[in-house]
Amino acid sequence: MQSNVMRPTTNHDTSLKSNDAPRSSDDHGENASVYHGPNQLKEALQSLEKALDTIEQKPGDQPASLTMAQLIGSVDKAGPTIAASLLTIPFLQPVPLFGLSAPAGLTIGLSGVALMLGKPIWLPKQIANLRIRAETVRKTVKLLLEFEAKLKPYINNGSLAKLRIAPQDSLRRLLGAWIAIHGVLLALPLPIPFSNALPAWACLFASLTVLFGSRRLFFITSAMVVVNVVFWVGLVVATVWGIPTLMQFFQE
Repeated sequence: MQSNVMRPTTNHDTSLKSNDAPRSSDDHGENASVYHGPNQLKEALQSLEKALDTIEQKPGDQPASLTMAQLIGSVDKAGPTIAASLLTIPFLQPVPLFGLSAPAGLTIGLSGVALMLGKPIWLPKQIANLRIRAETVRKTVKLLLEFEAKLKPYINNGSLAKLRIAPQDSLRRLLGAWIAIHGVLLALPLPIPFSNALPAWACLFASLTVLFGSRRLFFITSAMVVVNVVFWVGLVVATVWGIPTLMQFFQE
């Protein structure tokens, strides 16, 4: 099932080259807007849907798909945050997805680094050429659009720009750091329930906070970060102290 979602490829689609993904530093620099907002989100997702239409119209025996670089390049300035939000969707359930979590988590982590530094996202060639089924991307885009439509009155009631706890540039770096850290945690191949889901939820809410600029989403993201801290600290404590105790118990 996992191989239907993302797979390595050597194919090169000329409609959207991997070179389209990087953007100039002017697009993501310090003078760029920290938050994209609902209008830019819709434009980015509509641009992605047009790219999917182009890819799906091409004849072929294999299911239509696009590379990670094509996905990010098609949404322009919102690339890192759109990529982070799209890639978290399969991991929101409690069962870990082996084989998929590592490349997706690393891509999410690099998206967070790009957001934190205010620069275009950089992907290793192996990750940039990973293919995602167009059908999967389209379903995820639909979920994001439905989320925006149904929760718009709630999430837009209170702009993050009015939050006075820190300068906006510092909040952007903080959110980027949260996405990067939880992306790395998501990439860990651990056979433990919720080891994918909790970092994925934190990454999703952090990326949506950037996309919508919502104070309420920021507070939800902060709560998810706290939940992750408790979970991972508890996991480390259980590993460090629990395993030796069990070994001693069985030896007796």
